[in-house]
Amino acid sequence: MKLANNFKRNFEFIESHPKFYLYWSLVVLVIFGLLGIGPLIKILIVKYSASRDISSTTVRLEEKSAELESHRFILENFEKLHPNFGVYLPEEPNTEDYMVDFVGKAEAGGFTVVSFSPQRNIKDDGIILDILMEGSGNVPALVSSVESLKRLSQVEEVSFLDVKGVNKVRVIVKIFSI
Repeated sequence: MKLANNFKRNFEFIESHPKFYLYWSLVVLVIFGLLGIGPLIKILIVKYSASRDISSTTVRLEEKSAELESHRFILENFEKLHPNFGVYLPEEPNTEDYMVDFVGKAEAGGFTVVSFSPQRNIKDDGIILDILMEGSGNVPALVSSVESLKRLSQVEEVSFLDVKGVNKVRVIVKIFSI
């Protein structure tokens, strides 16, 4: 019976003081509603942007993982063949060994090597050699014999000089190393 009387008394108070309940409901709405919804919206926005960043990072990570897997496959195949590359593509430049091979090919072609000098600008994939020779041999045969050496090389430039009746040939060769 007391509970019923309490409800009856509260409803009578609401009917007699509507302004109090109107102000009280506005205060509750402002405190818990507007001031509570603002931080909630901010938190939801931060969580949404974080989840979007995580998903984009996950996609990039999957792409990098696939790229890494393909590179791993290439590396495994290269490691199997690496001992065979040692002759053609050594780890060290070894310009002295190349000079010995080059001089042999030049003399077989009818040329004498006057100077053999690596240039100072060493590139990432190889060294450029400036070679000056004298003689009257067959230059196209010399170029093909130089390019057929075991060492991976590329003839970049061939120039002819006629100094006081002596034929000189300047060859710029790029040799490669790992």
